[in-house]
Amino acid sequence: QPEMLTPGMDIDAPDEVWAVENIFMYAKSNLMVSLPKVGKTTLFIDLISKWHLGFDEYLGQKLIGKCPPVLIVGVDMNRSDWMPLLGRFGLAYWDEEKKKWFLKEDGPIKGLFTMNEPIHLDDEGLSIISEVVAREKGYLCLFDSYHKLIKPFGLSEADANFDGPLCDLQEVLAPHEATPIIIHHAGHGRRGEGAVAASRGSTALPAAVSQVINMKWLRREQDPKDKRVVLETEGRGEELSMIVLQENERWSVVGDISEVLEEQRLIDDENK
Repeated sequence: QPEMLTPGMDIDAPDEVWAVENIFMYAKSNLMVSLPKVGKTTLFIDLISKWHLGFDEYLGQKLIGKCPPVLIVGVDMNRSDWMPLLGRFGLAYWDEEKKKWFLKEDGPIKGLFTMNEPIHLDDEGLSIISEVVAREKGYLCLFDSYHKLIKPFGLSEADANFDGPLCDLQEVLAPHEATPIIIHHAGHGRRGEGAVAASRGSTALPAAVSQVINMKWLRREQDPKDKRVVLETEGRGEELSMIVLQENERWSVVGDISEVLEEQRLIDDENK
């Protein structure tokens, strides 16, 4: 039973606590938004791999504390997608003798659900998630993707109750200081807008979270070979905007957005 806060009680409520400074907030809900195939999932796996290896920053932003235990509820992809991806980043390995994949015993990923063993944000799924995050304080949880996780409810993205399952998830995670990162697809018609506006469907979903991280192509429409991505955040912390690039599936910062856009404007003017 929750304990009521009363006068004279010590109440711990820090203003802002980051898991990854200026990107992911600790013990608060983070919504990652982009069109499919921009690289949301790979960015998260790259981050976890580097954090586990002892890096103290990612994309120029500070990693706070040691790498937390990780739960992945990745019903958007099957085992055959997840395991090679985790293997490429050193978080899983292929046993040649047994001809099977294994999550690393000493790795950060303590649990993985895929399309082959799906759970959803219904009572049964929330009970399973609660059981996992109760094992240790401070789990980092990836939910990929929200649309698939709420499929049994038959909710349309325009529904005012679209955030209902997320609110239930937040209540399950909060007592254990677990940090959810929820992947959601952007609306095609809103991809040029800010992080919050880019979220597909009802505004209830971005309104229910503390931090929204948006990833969008910088100039893919003008140049199909341009693989640079704009990563921007909007939320209760300081807003961030940078240009990142995925090479060999590793991500790196390639410039400040205002400088890159000005440089590109000069190139476009010369071409004209």
